[in-house]
Amino acid sequence: MSHKKISQYIFLVLVFFLPLNIGKHYVVKDSYVYGLTVDYLIPVIYVQDLLVVLLLFFWFLELVKDKDSFRSIFFDKYGQVLFLFLFSLIFSIINSERKMASVTFFLRTFLYSLITFYVRYEVSTKKFIKNIVCVSFVSIFLLSVLGVMQLIKQGSVFNNYLYFGEQPYNKQTRGITSEYFFGSEFIPPYGLFRHPNTFSGYLTIFIVWFLMFLVLEVEFSNKKSKLIFKLSLYKNKYTGLYYLVLLLALVNLLITLSIVSYVCFILSLFLLFMSKGKKFVGLVYLLIVVTLIFSLSLPVFRKSALLSKYSSFYRRADLLVSNYRIIKDNALFGLGYGTSTSVIEDNKVIYTSVRFIQPVHNIFVLILSEAGVFSAGLFLCLIYLTLKACLRNNTLFLVPLFTLVFIGCFDHYLITMHQTHLLFWITLGLSLIHNPFYAYNTRDA
Repeated sequence: MSHKKISQYIFLVLVFFLPLNIGKHYVVKDSYVYGLTVDYLIPVIYVQDLLVVLLLFFWFLELVKDKDSFRSIFFDKYGQVLFLFLFSLIFSIINSERKMASVTFFLRTFLYSLITFYVRYEVSTKKFIKNIVCVSFVSIFLLSVLGVMQLIKQGSVFNNYLYFGEQPYNKQTRGITSEYFFGSEFIPPYGLFRHPNTFSGYLTIFIVWFLMFLVLEVEFSNKKSKLIFKLSLYKNKYTGLYYLVLLLALVNLLITLSIVSYVCFILSLFLLFMSKGKKFVGLVYLLIVVTLIFSLSLPVFRKSALLSKYSSFYRRADLLVSNYRIIKDNALFGLGYGTSTSVIEDNKVIYTSVRFIQPVHNIFVLILSEAGVFSAGLFLCLIYLTLKACLRNNTLFLVPLFTLVFIGCFDHYLITMHQTHLLFWITLGLSLIHNPFYAYNTRDA
């Protein structure tokens, strides 16, 4: 079996186990903040980390056979900016007072970002893409069933971390998230994630991808050299199963009661239906700019009568203010990649009896505060280059990219949680593929 074939099998396994939460935790001295263990500061080796290492190992064995191909893959404009971004993170590690946490975060980002190249250049045939879609559906189906069972049980199903990494919890668990629906209190499903919001964001990204691959038929016009999209139904012998999985995923998305995911999904759905319009690209850019400005301005609305009573809102606003203070003192190289939670309490805006130690709920501000202005600028360049690639290759892929940006503006898990961090880089890779739908509909092999 060739190295390329082995790497493809490993990638399919990786996609299937993407939501897995099993890892070896190493609680060290730097993992504590004022006597409290902080999850984000604990070095962990996850199953996905090992799969990524294996995947890259066999892929590199294939690439080294052709040095010209190796150089063309990793040293184009996108590759140069990505490696500059990774290099800039090293300075934040040097500046970090909790080097173990910073090194762990850096190594994971380094490994996961390389997956972007693999997806961009290897996920290009009809057969491989169909296999990825099928594997994703099975994974999401099992995850959705678990979510429904958690809702019914009002707690974890297996009640054992060793079973897929499910977080053991019930109504009596300290710090567990509870919501109210028409006056009734309930615990939303966690799936295999640390919080229902992460679960809902993960589902939102996948549902948007599914709708693109299963609902939007693409016709390729050689005369006009562009892609034309027509709404249709995806039809084969598994059609019923596909839509059953989508329904289950949507049910789980609804019962998480995540406002951010709701708004993100509605806007993404709106953009999908507007994708044939002449003003589609401008609309995407407008929504991205408005989302960025509004998310950065949350502290301005902190004392508004309408929003100040919602903890989800004022905590986001307070975390932003705290991180703006951190940025002011560590603008050049940041506080230390992956370590902002170590000083959040020292920069709290409002002191309460509740200890809320979390990263700022904005990935752009998070990178700026932890890694400095150079890293943040290069990260924005990566997003910009991906946007340009979408315009050049396939404008419809602006939709999942918008989904990432929107979620990233209101939560941190695309950077801080390993499942969604890996999904983030995989999505960037898919967005960079040249005419992927054309490959999906026409290529064999």
